Amino acid sequence: LNNMFGKLGDLGNISKLKAMYDELKKLEIVHEQNGVKVTMRGDLNVKSLEVDGVVEGRIAAALNEAIKKIQVQAAQKQMQMK
Repeated sequence: LNNMFGKLGDLGNISKLKAMYDELKKLEIVHEQNGVKVTMRGDLNVKSLEVDGVVEGRIAAALNEAIKKIQVQAAQKQMQMK
């Protein structure tokens, strides 16, 4: 019975994590350097990328895929360490 209630407590943690993630998605920065302008959200999603004023959607998409892949690998490593 205690184990069952412990699992229910985990659901509260999941909802807190989701709320935190939703807040991170609202954060946004714009960084410009050497003709490159990057707009990125707090969840590490590249919203837009411009090089010398030209929007580079393919590069932004490739960066987002690379970020997702490394996040998955990092999460797997963390799970192995527990």
